[in-house]
Amino acid sequence: MSTGFLLTAIPVQALGIVMFKPGNNLLPYFSGRMVIMPAPSDLSDEEIGEIDKQILNLLIDANPPASLMRIPKLKR
Repeated sequence: MSTGFLLTAIPVQALGIVMFKPGNNLLPYFSGRMVIMPAPSDLSDEEIGEIDKQILNLLIDANPPASLMRIPKLKR
């Protein structure tokens, strides 16, 4: 999936799970494993749903910290 979505998390304490309700029209985009991350504060005014790719590219750091990488980059 190369598309990003802004969804509201629904914690279900009794079951120990978190649910997301994207809507029937977005269900085909959700299969397999997903990357879930907190929404940046810049998106606090955005509506729930698909995030414009240009906005998403500006908000996601292309060089994540080494602590998030499986194999850290070598220092040059």
